[in-house]
Amino acid sequence: PSWVIRILQAVVVNETCLYGFVVGSALMVSSQADCFAFSVRDGATLIVYLFQYCPWGFFLMWFSHSEVGSDLIPGDTGGVAQYSRWYLLMILVTKVLLVLTKRSNFPPSIVLALLVVGLVSFPESGRISATSDCVEPTGLIQFLLCWVLPEGIMVERKWVSPMLLYYATIMYGQAMAGRAGKCLPRPQATSWRAVYSVACYTLSALLGFWYIGFVYPTDGTETVEWPDGAVAFVSNPRIDNKVAVIMLTMAITVPVVQVALVFAAVYYGPGDRAKQVAASWVSATMLGTYLISENLNFGNWVIQVIFMVCNCQCSDMHGLAQLAAAGMLLIAVSLSFGLLYQMLLLRMVVPSVLRGISWLSERIKAALHSSDGRLPDSSESDIESSQE
Repeated sequence: PSWVIRILQAVVVNETCLYGFVVGSALMVSSQADCFAFSVRDGATLIVYLFQYCPWGFFLMWFSHSEVGSDLIPGDTGGVAQYSRWYLLMILVTKVLLVLTKRSNFPPSIVLALLVVGLVSFPESGRISATSDCVEPTGLIQFLLCWVLPEGIMVERKWVSPMLLYYATIMYGQAMAGRAGKCLPRPQATSWRAVYSVACYTLSALLGFWYIGFVYPTDGTETVEWPDGAVAFVSNPRIDNKVAVIMLTMAITVPVVQVALVFAAVYYGPGDRAKQVAASWVSATMLGTYLISENLNFGNWVIQVIFMVCNCQCSDMHGLAQLAAAGMLLIAVSLSFGLLYQMLLLRMVVPSVLRGISWLSERIKAALHSSDGRLPDSSESDIESSQE
């Protein structure tokens, strides 16, 4: 049935998942003591960012002293796609803003105002290229620029909006969540808590259902989505009329309200122990699932599962079974590919790189202090903290 696709678009495809990911990550960061200072976690984020777009071809050629082809910097089909790297870059850039804001005592409201100006002024999709050729980079500087910024510096509205939400959540999210927890009614009866939870999640789904039906006929796709444009520079109509302002406002506020309703549904949901277990599994799989999702062709998997249940003249009961099958597929992918990839990144790649950096720093310090023969102590605690 057509309503199955509409529900999947309303609940899974639109910006609600992205903004929920951003808000959840920001709330976890805001609860850490080193929220406004650089730490080993930021180094781990940078390592994962570089690993997501690692130029394996260049290193293979360098180690083997032979040519392995012209595609030294992998494109969308080479290695792990760089599609999802923008999120990690957004976290790093926002962390720099947070540190500068704290150390300079700069008012966060002014930073938010500047981000809002960028949100309105920037085009929907735009790049300022860091280098002219990232297929066959010449020279170390061009190679490093292509590795760090393969598609240039993003100056686009759909990149600033998650950054604005991430920064605002870190600054004010904990206070707003605490105030909401005090203001929202919380019935003691388990049955009523379940009713409140189902009502909040139903409202979120209905809001997304209405939003998809309103936006798609108007724009053909989401008004604001993650930066995935293949065109180097595309300038959408300016925000200079009432309709454009309304569309931009809805594109941000509707997903944010959906996220708030989902959080309220979790807040009201009974079974605190079950929610803690679910939260631990989400924390263990969320990042890995997002970073590897582009390589899994997940959209086609969902379509295949839906057609396996019913592919012609489907009844409403078939539609419910299709939704259940799509949900089970999402859980299975998260608990398999997402979990394994996150373990690969945080338990193998990041610790190995940090140990290599520690070993190299020890060798350098040993060379500098070779006269007295003393070696500095290694910092294993930094490696352990990066795995948390």
